[in-house]
Amino acid sequence: MERKRPLKIAMVLDVYDDPRNGAAISTRRFTEMLRDRGHQVTIVSTGEQVPNKVVLKDFSVPFFNNLLKDLKFSFALPNEKLMKETFQECDVVHVQFPFWCSMRAITIAKKLGKSVVATFHIQAENLFYNVGLRNEFWQSQGYRFFLMSIYNRSDWIIFPSEFAKSELQQHGLKVPGSVISNGVPKEYHKMNVEKNTEKFVILMVGRLSKEKRQDLLIEAVAQSKYRSKIHLMLIGDGPLRIQLRELADKKEISVAFDYLDTTEVIRCYNQADLYVHASEIEVECMTAMEAMACGLPVLASNSPKSATKQFALNDKFLFKNTDPSDLAAKIDYWIEHPEELDAAKEQALHSAENYRIERSVDQLEKVYYNLLKDKVITG
Repeated sequence: MERKRPLKIAMVLDVYDDPRNGAAISTRRFTEMLRDRGHQVTIVSTGEQVPNKVVLKDFSVPFFNNLLKDLKFSFALPNEKLMKETFQECDVVHVQFPFWCSMRAITIAKKLGKSVVATFHIQAENLFYNVGLRNEFWQSQGYRFFLMSIYNRSDWIIFPSEFAKSELQQHGLKVPGSVISNGVPKEYHKMNVEKNTEKFVILMVGRLSKEKRQDLLIEAVAQSKYRSKIHLMLIGDGPLRIQLRELADKKEISVAFDYLDTTEVIRCYNQADLYVHASEIEVECMTAMEAMACGLPVLASNSPKSATKQFALNDKFLFKNTDPSDLAAKIDYWIEHPEELDAAKEQALHSAENYRIERSVDQLEKVYYNLLKDKVITG
């Protein structure tokens, strides 16, 4: 009988402590589950000193400090000595962000003969949209840089979705990889909670930033013929909080802006009638999976730069990207067809089982072991 020994894994990422960053949330979930399975996972990141974590200093970027502060993001300053000492004891180095710290981590790991895995969490569009650049030339240059400095220097790539895989491949990826969902943990599940019977509750969860397009959702609710019946919940934080509040006030719609802990967010998923994700840019969308796991169907943008459309149960759960009128029409349809919506909730619940994080951890373990076949212990 073959027995695979526990692995020593270094997870390298610029931010780990922030519960608002999708890549950090995903890495923390995988780390906890890998540790539960007996693996030794060392975090290499900025933030607070805790056990099994190597803390790096952060650094600022001229002209972008205010934006980074609003996004709750900081870049990690590579420490060659600490990283080399850490990687020497590891089997796999897994980088999560396409920035300087990951670049140096790959260089150090390669010199030590270690296997390198990289996850594609951030699209070039994420970076450029937030600084006001939507030009395809700059986006293509961003991907070229990511590939040259991170992905084509790694041994294996993790794609959160088939869409993410196609994005990197069409820009010139030469390295093999696996499609492994970020997954949804078991604490996201259907609950019996008290619902708002007076209002049709629409929920969107995520960073309040340009590419997420909460402004489009606010405009769509304002255009709905049932606007007085709708209560909109926007859960998250980000640089557009003030502007979005002002827009909602101007449109005179019922809206709540909150930043809540996980327990309360799960309750909101269960209380809402419909989940809308208006974002133009997503490599997968963890909040869509979380919503579905709580029995909440997803109405998503059909943006060519977003994977979220994969969670639409049918065309009635897709709206034309950047078109608030079409989104308003789709919202009105679901308000007018409550029985069909109830059936969709059961379908969403069933579909979410395909994205449970346990399956994703199984797949990630397989990737690690396949890269380390000569280190398998039999017993």
